[in-house]
Amino acid sequence: MAADAVGANAEGEMTAWSTNREWPRRTAVLAALALALVALWAVWNRDAVMAWKAGMSPLVYFSAMALLPAIGAPVTPFFIVAGATFGVEVGLLGSAFAMAVNAWICHTLATGPLRDAARRLMNRLGHRLPEVETGRDALRLTVMAQLTPGVPAFLKNYVAGVAGAPLSVFFPVVMIFRLAYAAPLVLLGESIFDHDLDRATVVGATVLVLLVAVGLAYRRIKRT
Repeated sequence: MAADAVGANAEGEMTAWSTNREWPRRTAVLAALALALVALWAVWNRDAVMAWKAGMSPLVYFSAMALLPAIGAPVTPFFIVAGATFGVEVGLLGSAFAMAVNAWICHTLATGPLRDAARRLMNRLGHRLPEVETGRDALRLTVMAQLTPGVPAFLKNYVAGVAGAPLSVFFPVVMIFRLAYAAPLVLLGESIFDHDLDRATVVGATVLVLLVAVGLAYRRIKRT
């Protein structure tokens, strides 16, 4: 019963945050991403890309991927550029490392120095979060936060942390969602580098299907 109550409260708050933003935000993000990819394809210069690849340090790049999304930078471009710059193998391994560090940073901040400030801010905005009391509470809240459409990725992480989800629950859930999202985008980036239109189209369609599936899963869980 406690888990159901926490889940219902969490869903209500996350829904309140996303209801009026979901489709406008999604449409704007997808349109901007599509335009950026079309523009990148149109102005493709292999020599310039090779120069970028030669001068980019994986350590610097993936460190930036770990740190900047914690303060609100969108993570989608990082995944695409990682694939284009380092290829699928290094792109996925580096992204996994970066997302692991990012998840740890977000959880540490949300359960530590930023917790009280975040709660005060959310209360001021009219959003209140329950305290999770059991592992089931934490799991449901963390999953629902990751599934909620229209909410920036870094806020999803902070919501679960501020609510008290332990790292042992928070970390694997966040990593599963992030890597499932990262894999096709890294492959899309490599397809852009190879200028492989057929593969890029298939991967882009896969990303769209994944986004739709997440939205449907959110609605299904919310009804249960």
